Amino acid sequence: MVEFVVVGVVIVGGWPGTRSATRSRDGRQTRSQGAACCRAGPPALSRQRRSLRSIRTTNKPACQHAATRQAASPRYPLPPSDGPSAPLHQTEVTVSFVDTPGRHRDCPATADHNQPDPRTIPSRQKNRTRSRSPPLSRTPKSCTSTTMLSTTMSTYRVLATSRPAGSHAAITMAALARARRPAVGVVVPASVADAVPTRRTMATTVTKPKGRLVIIGSGWAGYKLLRQIDTNQFDVFCVSPRNYFVFTPLLAGSSVGTLEFRAIMEPVRQFNKPMQFLQAHCTNIDFDKRQITCTTNLEDSHDTLTLDYDALVIAPGASTNTFNVPGVREHALFLKDISDARKIRARVIECFEHASQPHVTHDEIDRLLHFQTVGGGPTGVEFSAELHDFITEDLARLYPQLMPRVRMTLYDVAPRILGAFDAKLAEYATKRFVRSGVQIRTGTQVRNVEKDKIVLNDGEEVPYGLLVWATGITQTELVRGLRGRVAPDPRGAHRIVTDRRLRVLDPQGEPMENVYALGDCATISDYGLPATAQVANQKALYLGKQLNKTDERTIVPFAYRHLGSMAYVGGWRAVVDMPNDIKPSGYSAWIFWRSSYLSMSVSWRNKCLIPLYWFAAYVFGRDVSRIN
Repeated sequence: MVEFVVVGVVIVGGWPGTRSATRSRDGRQTRSQGAACCRAGPPALSRQRRSLRSIRTTNKPACQHAATRQAASPRYPLPPSDGPSAPLHQTEVTVSFVDTPGRHRDCPATADHNQPDPRTIPSRQKNRTRSRSPPLSRTPKSCTSTTMLSTTMSTYRVLATSRPAGSHAAITMAALARARRPAVGVVVPASVADAVPTRRTMATTVTKPKGRLVIIGSGWAGYKLLRQIDTNQFDVFCVSPRNYFVFTPLLAGSSVGTLEFRAIMEPVRQFNKPMQFLQAHCTNIDFDKRQITCTTNLEDSHDTLTLDYDALVIAPGASTNTFNVPGVREHALFLKDISDARKIRARVIECFEHASQPHVTHDEIDRLLHFQTVGGGPTGVEFSAELHDFITEDLARLYPQLMPRVRMTLYDVAPRILGAFDAKLAEYATKRFVRSGVQIRTGTQVRNVEKDKIVLNDGEEVPYGLLVWATGITQTELVRGLRGRVAPDPRGAHRIVTDRRLRVLDPQGEPMENVYALGDCATISDYGLPATAQVANQKALYLGKQLNKTDERTIVPFAYRHLGSMAYVGGWRAVVDMPNDIKPSGYSAWIFWRSSYLSMSVSWRNKCLIPLYWFAAYVFGRDVSRIN
């Protein structure tokens, strides 16, 4: 038993200008051929008719003026159902476009409309008659077997559902040009709820020459590639658990109020380019069927669906590495996303407010005002510097009686902080921290984390009020689930291995067709690079250019160009590790640090907001409001 469902967006009205009129030789006004019956329509509708293919059907049009379209072709057929042995079914879609009154005057099916012939209406009443649309309830009775779509609609969606017994529904989506006017109503048959199960399959489309490109992730790699790709060649589909991009170099400043969160966020949907976005976690990839499995990441929805692709880019980023230390995920805070920065800001203010209560003991005050950071890389160093500025410049004016009890400690297992920087720059940062009162404990490893204290390797217990964990990255659940289906990482970092063209390698070391990986989750087999935003950004620029090329013979291997590293160390001071012999530090390096990150901001909106917030924080101070 094959069931077929068509869902359409119905808009009341008619195409402007479709009923044209001409003057005959004898002066009488007559209808032009372009407005006759269903043959008329604006250019946008003609393009829609050409882009939507017909589906072979057993249904017959109920009206001789109905239009038949195709949503599948031999090159991109509808995917088979998810049942164990469900055959592929193709059904025909019959769509009749509802016209303004008089369009179907020659069709017997419109006899119930009782619309007068425009030629018999006096000229004074013609304009009023043309602007009046028939009510939805007066649809031709003989055409009720098809879904009636208004001819004023420029965008509509056809769901061709073929569900044999014992199989899941296969859904094909055909999204066309944007609507000229917003939809005012949606007609959904009652059988749709039964025809579409919880798990859905979104098949590939044929509207672009290179098919559908699915990008997993909206971080430095995925977001940059999304802006680079040519949407005239690809149907671009982005899948990410968050619908925004975070400018991570300034995330530490936003966690203490130097910048507001909106200044470092870029909405993924805010594009001029046509693209589709799905806020979901990608949980599995089937390379044989060219499908990915996703779970929507919404507060009230966690549906599972499968998405077909013609080309796939894997860029989900990475997670914070806890090194399997017990209690880290339960009690420590991280610094990877906007939500983490919000928690840190709220926790800092809470510690000071709690310590200022009259009933709190001295030991409890010492614990609450001890702020600890684990990780001596750029993230941990910059956060410690920003937190120190926040406490000494803003909170010191509000809680002067608590300042003598404030302590800050930075832990790292390495012999020195900023291990990837030049040794002189690392020494400068260390001295700067020591003079500012920040204690640095290198060569120290955390063994256990409890609710209000950490336990070091030597057994020492150190109480804390805030603990921020910034110790590096590790693979995500998606990348962990690909073990055995991709080439193993020779460096033992458990990252996806690619060739110099960023193509994913299979277990035999051969590149997969049209499957790419970049960003923190990927590494090149014979070209070891650090997992930094700079590397991810350059890989995205490279891959975007290569995918946009029409001649594969012009594709060149990826080559990384190191532009340098920067880190803020507090008090309007920074260190810059350039690839040449120039290694600036101090105030001049801070000017270079700020101007560089300002120029790298994506949108002009944020390029204006960032200096405004910097100036506001300097003049009026940082925001000390506690918002849960």
